[in-house]
Amino acid sequence: MNEYAQSFDIRAVIFGTFYRCGFDLHELTPSEKQLIEMIQLYPYLKNGEIWRDIQEEMESTNLRPTSDDRHWMETCIEESTEQTEAAIYDQQLLAGEMRGKDQEELDRYFAAIRLKNELSNQQKLPG
Repeated sequence: MNEYAQSFDIRAVIFGTFYRCGFDLHELTPSEKQLIEMIQLYPYLKNGEIWRDIQEEMESTNLRPTSDDRHWMETCIEESTEQTEAAIYDQQLLAGEMRGKDQEELDRYFAAIRLKNELSNQQKLPG
C-alpha cells in the first residue's frame, strides 16, 4: 500500500477536486492564490512534461518523428514552456504583492509605536 501511495501522483487528484469545486480566488491570501495558481496550471504543465518525456525517449532510442509529428511535439513543448514562464511571472507578481502587504503591515505597526511614544512624551511634558 505504501509503495502504491508513493507512486501515485496526487497532483491530478488535487486538480480534479478544485476543478469540480471551482477556483474561487476572491477571499484568498496571496500565498493561497499562489498555490491555487499552480493547481490550475497542472494539466498544462503535465502535458508539457509528457511531451518532453516522449521527445527524450525518442532521442535516446534514435527514433525520428515525421516532420508533422515533430512540429506538433515542438509546438506542445513550446506552449508548455510559455505557460511555465507565465506562471513564474505571475508567481513573482504575487510574491511582490505579499512583500508589499507585509511591508505595509510593518510600516503601520511602527507608525503606531511612534505615535504611542509621541503621545507618551507629550503627557510627560509639564505644561
